[in-house]
Amino acid sequence: MYTEKWHHLVDMLRQNGYFVAQTGRLNDRHVRNSYSLLGLTTPRQLVALIRKFDAVVTSDNFIMHAAHLVRTPAVILWGPTDHRVYGYQGQIHLQAHKMCGPDAECIGPGRQEIYQTACPIGLQHCMNQISISIIFDAVQRCLLSDSHDQSLYRICEG
Repeated sequence: MYTEKWHHLVDMLRQNGYFVAQTGRLNDRHVRNSYSLLGLTTPRQLVALIRKFDAVVTSDNFIMHAAHLVRTPAVILWGPTDHRVYGYQGQIHLQAHKMCGPDAECIGPGRQEIYQTACPIGLQHCMNQISISIIFDAVQRCLLSDSHDQSLYRICEG
């Protein structure tokens, strides 16, 4: 998702009394009003931190797998990859509608070499089609649940 959407989500979470930490690489864009841990953790330290978090919001990446490993509730945002193939039961999955055709330069099975490249569709890409209010509702559902055993939650938009 583009940074402005993350800013809006963090603002909504902060207005509801949640503390928000951002992890990632040192050169990632900082999300306003989040506590920045950008570039400050090793993978091992990040896993230890995630174990302490009440919930995680992320995309299909290392953090998703780490949250599953340490049983931290998670809301996972999915674009062109499919949560039914790569996701874990027990996490909340928000699946965007893939905006490009099957021959597009899009990530997926056999296309891992382009995982870190920008989407050719730009800001209209599938990840930006997931509504912030749906993400916020999923986070609240995750945080307010007595059980860490969340059912799959699939949203297709676009």
